[in-house]
Amino acid sequence: MRKGAVPFVCPSRVLVAALVAALLVPAPGRAQDDAQKQVDAIIKKAVELRRQGNDRDALAELQRATSIANPPRLSAQIALAEQALGLWPAADKHLREALEHGADPWIKKNRKLLDESLATVDAHLGTLDVWGAPEGAQVLIDGEPAGTLPLSIAIKVPAGTVELTLRAKNFVETTRKLEISPGASVREHVVLREISIAAAPPPPPTPPETAVPAVAVSPSPSTGPAADDDEHRSIFTRWWFWTIAAAVVAGGVTAAVLVTRKGSDCTATTCSTFN
Repeated sequence: MRKGAVPFVCPSRVLVAALVAALLVPAPGRAQDDAQKQVDAIIKKAVELRRQGNDRDALAELQRATSIANPPRLSAQIALAEQALGLWPAADKHLREALEHGADPWIKKNRKLLDESLATVDAHLGTLDVWGAPEGAQVLIDGEPAGTLPLSIAIKVPAGTVELTLRAKNFVETTRKLEISPGASVREHVVLREISIAAAPPPPPTPPETAVPAVAVSPSPSTGPAADDDEHRSIFTRWWFWTIAAAVVAGGVTAAVLVTRKGSDCTATTCSTFN
């Protein structure tokens, strides 16, 4: 082949490749029909479970079908299962989603039943309008997220006691218990208190280093006047020195008493005529 020339491609080969690719890709209508058949089969199984009184498993099957397709009929069936389980806010949501498709043949056929179900569900609900601050605070009803402030619409809540919680970063979380009557509309104002972050106290000053006093070392014994003084002082700390001293003192006292008595001896007659 000459350099720079355009290679020749047989038109028949191009046509065959295009036909093969077209066969590998399912037609949109066909894929949609297959998905619809799968959803119909799941709905049929869920209806049978509900007839057996197993509403929980029926709801689980219907929710699984939403990953395949979500026709209005499926939303209505989910709502009916939720109604049977007393999940009133969820049933209200899915019933209204289904009724928005009024032109759907299945919705038209079962419109009366769906309207009656919606009235039953609404009899178990009230509305709660939460407003306040800060903006962006998360709103939870019975522990489940229900939106953020400011709310665009009031929240459908089951009648009875509900737990309202608001939380936001750097704010003190607040929880309140509210009593909601069937069909009532309650408005609740909540302002979260900001968490005050106090500055950490400065560390205490480091105490100055204290000099360790030098320990005096006693000089070794030596001769000379200082040594004589020490030896003289040490005599007074000897026990035998004080024993000898006590004996000397005692002897002196005894001698003085004897001398005194000797000079005063006299007879009774002599002493009486001394004048």
